[in-house]
Amino acid sequence: MRPVWYKVMLLKEHLPGRADLDSGGKVVIPESYLARYLTLLQLRNKDMPNPLLFRLTAAKSGMSIHCGSLEFTAPEGRVCLPGWMLPHLGLEVADSVEVAVAPDLPKAREATFRPGQGDLLKLDQKVLLERHLRGFSALTEGDVIPVAFGERHLYSLEVVQVDPSPAACIVDCDVRINFLPAKDQQQQDEKAAPGKTSVGRSINGETEAVSVKVERGQPDYHWKPTELKFIRPNQREEDQARKSPLTRPRKSA
Repeated sequence: MRPVWYKVMLLKEHLPGRADLDSGGKVVIPESYLARYLTLLQLRNKDMPNPLLFRLTAAKSGMSIHCGSLEFTAPEGRVCLPGWMLPHLGLEVADSVEVAVAPDLPKAREATFRPGQGDLLKLDQKVLLERHLRGFSALTEGDVIPVAFGERHLYSLEVVQVDPSPAACIVDCDVRINFLPAKDQQQQDEKAAPGKTSVGRSINGETEAVSVKVERGQPDYHWKPTELKFIRPNQREEDQARKSPLTRPRKSA
């Protein structure tokens, strides 16, 4: 089915009183779009994909995002987006966005996130993400999604990497979750020790070296062969790193 262009409107204007949906990753599309797609599937003797996923591409910026649909009740000629998607895609209300079915997204196996604020890493990330990502059907590398905690706290979470492809479905699959150091913490570490390895962690709390930044003109004169150095932002991560096999010396191949 050919992509269709729609004008953008805010999801909260179409579904007032459902503020919880505004931090999710699903949109509302006109019923006519679904009707045309079902007709096409019948003509081709194909079944409806489950889940039904879409790719949205902004006319202005050319940026894309993948998502699911809450329902097909949008006014004709409009597509209703959560508020965070507009600035992420460089859109404003009434701008044009292209909607296309994305039937071939693979199931995600692994996703790496970077919190915007270090405070998010102090929370129970497993519970927080399992609850929040129920409002998403797909992840796309480069997404910066809001994560609400309680009534007052709103964190940002950047999707840095998705495996096995830059965009993947997260419905009915087990996804390994990794965290890079938060942006604010990484900036502090780089100022304190430029050129060193930052420490990330998987969802179960184990530490692992996830990013290496090497800068010309800044050698580490104290480095010893077979030694790996990690810059740890807090004592808890340091204690965990001592127990992790990733911090043990590795033999040369």
